[in-house]
Amino acid sequence: MRPLPKEFVQLTLLSCASLGMALPAIAQKPPQEQVAQMEKITRDISAGENISFDHSVEIIGSIGPGARVLVSRGGIRIGGDVGDHATIEARGGGGGAVVTIHESNVSTNSYTSIVVNNGEVTVNGKRINTGTAEKDIAGIEIKGAVSRHATLQTNASIVVGGDVEASSRLKADGSINIGGKVAEGATLASGGSITAQNIGDDTQADAGGSIQGLNVGKHATLVAGGSIRVRDVSAGAKLDAGGSVVADKIISGAKIDAGGSITAESARLEDLSAGGAVHIQE
Repeated sequence: MRPLPKEFVQLTLLSCASLGMALPAIAQKPPQEQVAQMEKITRDISAGENISFDHSVEIIGSIGPGARVLVSRGGIRIGGDVGDHATIEARGGGGGAVVTIHESNVSTNSYTSIVVNNGEVTVNGKRINTGTAEKDIAGIEIKGAVSRHATLQTNASIVVGGDVEASSRLKADGSINIGGKVAEGATLASGGSITAQNIGDDTQADAGGSIQGLNVGKHATLVAGGSIRVRDVSAGAKLDAGGSVVADKIISGAKIDAGGSITAESARLEDLSAGGAVHIQE
């Protein structure tokens, strides 16, 4: 079989390649069938609009109040804010990385074994530097804030650059990372870790892994399969960790239960229950 012409060959890799698994021999397809570029939407999603995608998408603008966005296969990146009562769902399983291989990098024939691991590409056992690997989005990424009563759900991870406002609901099989505060009455459920700044009054945060934050509001409930590390815990708050709990100040009336140790600068012993040692520094 004759080799391909000395022009770049574009290969769209399956998602297993992005996990570092060697692909079996791949029969080349015409270039126009091999490239799966991520779609970019350069407008805002209007209030009440209902829109869906079967591939990863980047929305440069904001999501209007009451809008619904579904990504059935892939992730979503949002450049602006998410409005009140909006719903965002991303079900993961995107198309993997897009890699451009030039003839000068490697001789490519009709049967090529390819591995992609952390952006490094190996073709037929030889590591090459394409400089053109584009990682697919997994989960939900929001550069702005999430407004009141919004719903975000994904089988991957959620990243929010700004605040999460009151009564919003975030659910992720992976981690949840909030760059700002979480307002009162919000609900966070994560199969991995949760990281936030201030966690507001009456907030519920449930993580399969660890929880890390600053101030914990009144009557907030934090449940972690791993450790919890915060700064101040308000009266009426409840912290339940399978591992250790580390805090600066635990106000009287808060309840702390740890499978491991508890370490705090100030706290009442009667508010603490630990499977391990208790260290109060005051």
